[in-house]
Amino acid sequence: VSWLKTNRDYIETELLKQGGILFRGFDLKTASDFEQVAETISPLFSEYNDLPREGVTSKVYGATPYPANRPILFHNESSHLHRFQQKIWFFCLKAAESGGETPIVDCRKIYQKLDANIREKLEAKQLLYVRNYRPDVDVPWQNFFHTDDKAEVAEFCRQAGMTFEWKGEDILRTSKVCPAIIKHPKTGEKSFFNQMQLHHVSCLDTEVQNSLLSLFSPEDLPLHVFYGDGTPIETEVVQQIQELYQQEQRCFTWQEG
Repeated sequence: VSWLKTNRDYIETELLKQGGILFRGFDLKTASDFEQVAETISPLFSEYNDLPREGVTSKVYGATPYPANRPILFHNESSHLHRFQQKIWFFCLKAAESGGETPIVDCRKIYQKLDANIREKLEAKQLLYVRNYRPDVDVPWQNFFHTDDKAEVAEFCRQAGMTFEWKGEDILRTSKVCPAIIKHPKTGEKSFFNQMQLHHVSCLDTEVQNSLLSLFSPEDLPLHVFYGDGTPIETEVVQQIQELYQQEQRCFTWQEG
């Protein structure tokens, strides 16, 4: 913490230039140690409701519950919501015996290398994220919004610029138009900044994709994303973007602490 306090300017300068920093040798033992280090650099955002809390601190989340043999697809955290974090921290409390890396990508490079026609279309149309909170498939809306009061949910959605509707008694559908590409608020550099891979049904395994589409229309899927005008994003566009991410990804082996 003392080193971080005296090197804030250096860290900020390098972060703006490189896009990410890997810290080694800090020898942190607990989630509380990690929280103290992270807050030395920037205030922590604690309003994200999709992930479990670590338990020992209100501002640190545990790893995403996900099958150990499957990778979580690339996404910019909270970019589908009304506001998002400028920094995101990862910490290794317990290293996996094998695998478990968190691949990262410089989204400025994705923007630069993306086919110009796709880039222009996405920049102009933006993205429409649609989510159906189904208690048997996804996080129930009561858990996500921390309330059983539909009026409170409605007010939150209005404040966040989200469209919402109730589908039957207990299914909530929300939708929001968000950018596919943003300008960094400090450097002005453009980044491909979204959650297309995490939301588009074509990114799922074929078996899972077919199973979901046999049950739900595209608009009724637990998660899906369209162009901002509501038209479908072509599968070949999503495939090109996925291939570009695979080419650009970098991995580092986790070390405890």
